[in-house]
Amino acid sequence: LSGAADVSVTGKVAAGGIFDLALDGTATDLRLGVPQLNGLLAGETTLGGRVARDTEGFRTDGFRLANPQLEITSSGQLTTLGASDIVFDARLADLGVLDPQLSGAMTATGRAAGTGRRIALTAAVEVPEGRLMERDLTGARIGFDGTLDGTNVAGALRGGATFGGEPITIAADLESTEALKALRDLAVEIATEHPDEGLLDIGHGRSMMRLQIETAVVASGVGAA
Repeated sequence: LSGAADVSVTGKVAAGGIFDLALDGTATDLRLGVPQLNGLLAGETTLGGRVARDTEGFRTDGFRLANPQLEITSSGQLTTLGASDIVFDARLADLGVLDPQLSGAMTATGRAAGTGRRIALTAAVEVPEGRLMERDLTGARIGFDGTLDGTNVAGALRGGATFGGEPITIAADLESTEALKALRDLAVEIATEHPDEGLLDIGHGRSMMRLQIETAVVASGVGAA
């Protein structure tokens, strides 16, 4: 990490990863050491709000990181001992800052809410209009609805977009535990105006290409399909 910072940090830090910090200030041209990410923090970045972690969980209160390229906000708490309700919002002004083959604004939202160990998770990433590999991308959205149980995550991914003028839909089930990372029943459907052998005719001069993979698993660092 490099760059210049003028940030006031007040609060406490203790052993075991315990902290409770209030942040207020600016940083200039921070670099993360990853070329693809350095552009995210170029120029002046403001930082404010409160972040805390203790034996009961994690909390944010009015947290905000913002610059012309990127804005991230969060408030709420995540705990296994009582009620959890934490939200985050993120905005990226132009995906081109990550890769020159991409363009368009992106937003991401998420919420974790529930009581006790089992917590409902929802998240969505959207690109209303942009370009990918020199083709138009419109109405792109992928959402996740699932649960967090301790460190285990499970749920459904659903999404779609119009890419190069052709509708695409994506669906899959996700499972992540300490021993298992699995993407199940992955299905990708593309409606195209360019029929070819093996495509399903759906009428009106269009065809449907369907790809389905029942299970893709990575367990203990070993891949299997």
